Amino acid sequence: MGSSAMSFLLFSGLTKLEANGQVSLCLADSVCISDDLMCYTFTLKETQFNDGSQLTARDFERSWKEALAPKFACPCAHNFFPIKNAEKVKKGIVDPDLLGVEAIDEKTLFIELEHPTPYFLELMSFCPFFPVPKYFDPSKKIVSNGPFNLKKWNKNTSIELEKNPLYWGQKHVKLDGIHISIIEDQNLALQKYEQNELDLIGDPLSPLPSRSQSQYIEEKRISPIVGSYFLAFNCNVFPFNNLNIRKAFFHLIPRNDILNNLTGNHYQKTISPIPGILYGNENRVEAECDEKNALFYFRKGLKELKLKPKNIKLDFLYECNDLSKQIINAIKQRIEETFEIEVNFHEMNFKGISDRLLRKDFEIALTWWVTQYKDPMNFFERFKYKTISKNFSGWENIEYILLLDKASKMTHSQRRMKILEKAEKVFMDDYPIAPILQFHFSFLQKPHVKGVTISPVGSIHFDRAFIDQKALPKKKIEKSEYHLV
Repeated sequence: MGSSAMSFLLFSGLTKLEANGQVSLCLADSVCISDDLMCYTFTLKETQFNDGSQLTARDFERSWKEALAPKFACPCAHNFFPIKNAEKVKKGIVDPDLLGVEAIDEKTLFIELEHPTPYFLELMSFCPFFPVPKYFDPSKKIVSNGPFNLKKWNKNTSIELEKNPLYWGQKHVKLDGIHISIIEDQNLALQKYEQNELDLIGDPLSPLPSRSQSQYIEEKRISPIVGSYFLAFNCNVFPFNNLNIRKAFFHLIPRNDILNNLTGNHYQKTISPIPGILYGNENRVEAECDEKNALFYFRKGLKELKLKPKNIKLDFLYECNDLSKQIINAIKQRIEETFEIEVNFHEMNFKGISDRLLRKDFEIALTWWVTQYKDPMNFFERFKYKTISKNFSGWENIEYILLLDKASKMTHSQRRMKILEKAEKVFMDDYPIAPILQFHFSFLQKPHVKGVTISPVGSIHFDRAFIDQKALPKKKIEKSEYHLV
């Protein structure tokens, strides 16, 4: 389970993104928005952290300023940049006191933006904006404010959560606890699911094994979350500091073959980094690449680098899951047949590959991302500056930066989208990544489990979940605890 998935179980924010895509108020009791859409004033509910301390507007102000401290490692710091002076604070250009966030009093939080941001309320539901207490010590019991508390964490085996009696909406929480099994072998997880030892498996907790895609085609649930698998090229290291080498790998990917070998209707091949749904067009036309172009650009790149294929040796990283393995197998065959270069493939767990990508300690990697809010800027802002942690490629382009700045200041939605499409062209003309597939989350859930929701950006919520005792298997222990992987 990723840290963000855990965040939504243990913490809450000002707003919450519901499964139907609507934004509801969570810790905020009300919000007042100025006519020019530049200022938001949130009035908070009466609520506490799980240690009994009062949660106030000052906790939000302090938490956000800490996240934006220049030396604080916050991979999602760019999400704060719509707030006035947030980007300048992160770069150390201005004092944190100039950040457009102020706790007027214990219950009133005032936020001023750099520019109107149509997705701002949705953005507030994302985990980087959750408040943390003033005295936060990760080595001790986690002080949180969400529907569940961390009861026990058994390294590499399980995580146990229990209901938080101090959660503001605790009367709606029906589960006494959640047991999370940490199982890296997807087929073993499926086996435990079939034996009724687990109640839910699959995204966003962990990928489903490939055999379940066809075996459980009717039972499998699809969530509207949209994400993409892509090759990330480190644009600052050899040989991917050469544009034509990047283009060669982009054109080499057998997207049709990969798609045809997958079961289910929740995959779609793509050569675009932006899911069509974020543009309001789910059926964007995508052209197919070919080996002839790949070889042409590869030879061109070699000539520019004054090298022969035998001079290139690559380390290729990918995550240990069934889908990644299928994609890698198809790409590996093409590389061997077309480029005739030496490539060492390294299979890694999620944490291992994430750390390498964030440090930009790689040459080429197969990875994926999911939408965090429903706007193309969700993707574009990751690549605005090469210093942004989630800009794995370390790519930067001044024209791209200027287009994003221009789009940020536009209030006319159609004109804004036109500018963003220009930014997308600039991005793809430089090939810092090679998009492969778009996907939706898929998971298996037992019939006795009710009320689990997954938002359009993949956050999973158990605050309204419950166990239907009448639907439990006969051998299942009847208690209000949820088991998942």
